[in-house]
Amino acid sequence: LLEKAGLADRDIHFHDTRHAAASMLLAAGVDISTVAGLLGHADAKITLATYAHALPNAKRESAAKMDALFGN
Repeated sequence: LLEKAGLADRDIHFHDTRHAAASMLLAAGVDISTVAGLLGHADAKITLATYAHALPNAKRESAAKMDALFGN
């Protein structure tokens, strides 16, 4: 698959694709429980601890949603 994608010369491992997919799903707003289930994690805490970097704007977005709920 790496050769077909033109990436055979790069140091890419299968697990890297799993990590990238999880990071992209979280960045796209898929909830942590759903991503944890897709990854087969028994507890969403594992997912959150591993992929928290993919949620850099979560606090800001949550605050904006609260403002919208209260009409601010």
